[in-house]
Amino acid sequence: MSTLSAQTPSAEPAPLSSSLSDALASPFSLKTRQAVAEIAGTETEVVVTEFADKIFILVTQFGKMGNLLLATLDNPPTSLTEKDAPPPSVSTRTLLGERDDPLAQVYASHILSRMAAETGEARPLLLGLALRREDDGVLTRNMEVFDGVLALLKEANVLAA
Repeated sequence: MSTLSAQTPSAEPAPLSSSLSDALASPFSLKTRQAVAEIAGTETEVVVTEFADKIFILVTQFGKMGNLLLATLDNPPTSLTEKDAPPPSVSTRTLLGERDDPLAQVYASHILSRMAAETGEARPLLLGLALRREDDGVLTRNMEVFDGVLALLKEANVLAA
């Protein structure tokens, strides 16, 4: 039978092993940015979190994750100075949500290929996408939303301005 002994609280709290600045400088710290704007009459939020091995981007008009896609580069950029390099080839896979959603795949592949071309980013992209859909399939609204999302990604310093 084990017994628990109560410890009396000390007058001063124990010092933390590391300060906040040490934690932020840690290789395990996360960089998170966000941007919000009204796109096609709907408030749209972008949240970007950089992990050591992936970049997670959430684009939502509902405050939910929606579809979750993984996009990876088939031919990562070798150098930012290669002018004759072919455009990056991207593979996408739906992890959660509607399978074979062509619009979600377009968002994932376009965002990752732009990041690779503009910044040399080679990490996989985890994209959460929850955008309002129009039943009539109006292309102009889809393009307005697409352009608005790209503008938000520029504001969040994901894409070059």
